[in-house]
Amino acid sequence: VDDVNGYDFTTASADPNPSPNGVDEDRDGVVDGGVNHGTHVAGIIAAEGNNGVGVSGVMWDAQLMAVQVLDDEGAGFDSDIAEGIRYAADNGADIINLSLGGYGSTTVLEDAITYAHEKGALVIAAAGNDGVNITTNPFYPACYTDVIGVGAVGASGAASSFSNFGSNCVDVSAPGEFIVSTFYEDPANANFTAAYGLESGTSMATPVVTGVAGLLS
Repeated sequence: VDDVNGYDFTTASADPNPSPNGVDEDRDGVVDGGVNHGTHVAGIIAAEGNNGVGVSGVMWDAQLMAVQVLDDEGAGFDSDIAEGIRYAADNGADIINLSLGGYGSTTVLEDAITYAHEKGALVIAAAGNDGVNITTNPFYPACYTDVIGVGAVGASGAASSFSNFGSNCVDVSAPGEFIVSTFYEDPANANFTAAYGLESGTSMATPVVTGVAGLLS
């Protein structure tokens, strides 16, 4: 009824595990800068709790479907994201967490969101980290009607300086600063020896909302 292995739409592979290649393709000074992202997000939602190890996810008894739609630098195409959304919806996902986005809408992405919504999936997406009003400069998929857009707040409850905002797109905010969660760990790779780490962003706030939504469902 559902998929326990997931899929990697960036390489058309049935193995969605992170695959760092040691090359800084986007030349931002960070090698494989997107590798930890999905693992960190997944841990916020569902890291196993009450076991004396690491951290606990918001909904630690959740079943996760790993669907990779971005590469090891955190970049990708709307076509891959759309395929991933459809795949998740077709394989029984109740909630789809999209800790990603960009400025500008495409028909392929919008149609995939509509498809998932009509399948009964709740889609939750990050509002972005540029500190701008996305009512006037929309950020997708957070700004689609059928998506819950998520902004970030800090420990005091005040909006994070980096968090995008805009009442037409941001429906709710959640903690998104210095969040501790799981990292991709590979003892054979010097860049990935930490099992846990801190990250900030609306990408971290989004899985908090996803976990809460799961608890309510």
